Amino acid sequence: MKKYFILALALILSFSLISMGSLNGIEHIPQSSESLTLSNSDFLMTYYRTVENSLNRNPKVGKLGTATIDGLKSGSFHYRGKLGFFKVTIEMTYDNYCDFDVVVTGKSVVECSLAANGKMTGEMYVAGPVSGNIVLDLDLTKGLETGGYYYVTQDGKPSEIFDYSFVIDHANREFEIEAEE
Repeated sequence: MKKYFILALALILSFSLISMGSLNGIEHIPQSSESLTLSNSDFLMTYYRTVENSLNRNPKVGKLGTATIDGLKSGSFHYRGKLGFFKVTIEMTYDNYCDFDVVVTGKSVVECSLAANGKMTGEMYVAGPVSGNIVLDLDLTKGLETGGYYYVTQDGKPSEIFDYSFVIDHANREFEIEAEE
């Protein structure tokens, strides 16, 4: 059994390393006919790494207005933040967006008060050597995740629910992907 290692980095660190070219030596998920085994938790973190990287690639993201970011490999990410009557709505749409090894397609919406308290909901589809979808139902307080869940369904595996804190607790760890021969 071959083992491949992927480093799931906090976004600011990963963006800094990509900018400096320091991620060239990291092995990625193989793009071959091998059958991959990936836990639902590692599947979630693979998705998260791609999304977080997209959010850190343009200074307009996180502010009112719009931004479009092309994936490092393919696709695009469209960001739109708008002010309504005592609320802020942020729409984030991924169209076949790929920075690393998986392609993300879907939309998430943040609706919150001017104090940044509210909800983030959406559904993302992930394709590549591993595929499935992730449904977001997160609570936000002052712009930070403080509750809610990620509902993960990976093709060929039972669904699993992850508490919001799982991503926060695991954003800096390495995880392992096993390829069956």
